[in-house]
Amino acid sequence: KEYIEAGESILAPGVHDMISVVIADKAGFPALFVGGFGIAASHLGIPDVGIMTFTDILDRVQMISQVTEKPIIVDADSGYGSLINLRHAVKSFENAGVSAIQIEDQIFPKRCGHAQGVEVVSIDEMSVRIKVAVDSRNSENFLIIARTDCRTNSGFDEALRRAEAYSRAGADLIFVEAPQSIEEMKKLLQSIDCP
Repeated sequence: KEYIEAGESILAPGVHDMISVVIADKAGFPALFVGGFGIAASHLGIPDVGIMTFTDILDRVQMISQVTEKPIIVDADSGYGSLINLRHAVKSFENAGVSAIQIEDQIFPKRCGHAQGVEVVSIDEMSVRIKVAVDSRNSENFLIIARTDCRTNSGFDEALRRAEAYSRAGADLIFVEAPQSIEEMKKLLQSIDCP
């Protein structure tokens, strides 16, 4: 949160097993990112197609948090099911020492955000997810990143509309999957109230 408030960019490499954590930690990166694809590929040898459960991810995150003091950002998919599942995930990741989670606006079960044909929920449904996540955390230092995966299939204007709505819903940071140009990145930065 200190980096974000200072307006600094954070270079957080993806880690997926203990050796990648140790290497990234020793290389001096300021934060680490635990993504669903890396865990699915390294643990099960499969693509990120929603087979990894919340428990699978949490087990690995708990191991990772024991060997590093760097802030950990975790891909929490679409919240692992219902709003109750999302609430449980928020509390569990926060208790595991995670600094931020990313939740996305895909339907459940989800697919890899880069895939064609990704389906997303309504803006209202995702806004409720964000509010539940924000209300479930114990500390404002635990950050909620709202991600939209609609850019590839629904276009930039829809992604921007969703990003603005998710910011208003209380997300601490916004992640727009797959922007197509520097111009799109500039437009996002100009239009959204949070990083």
